[in-house]
Amino acid sequence: MKPPLLFTVEKQHQAAESVYTASFGVDMPGGEGESESENSPIPQQPVIVDKKPGRNDLCSCGSGKKYKNCHGQQP
Repeated sequence: MKPPLLFTVEKQHQAAESVYTASFGVDMPGGEGESESENSPIPQQPVIVDKKPGRNDLCSCGSGKKYKNCHGQQP
């Protein structure tokens, strides 16, 4: 037999809101009728640039050849 639930989902949400408001002094984001996309812009992800292969490094295609003899050749 499962133990009885102490809180309903609504009561848990109300408790979380009151703790947030007491801690930070502002209303909890994403309150009633608001969606997060309306409240804040989408955070931008940093662009990660891979290091350019050197001429004597192995080619990234997996051929086992040096980059300069495989995909690094100038046309």
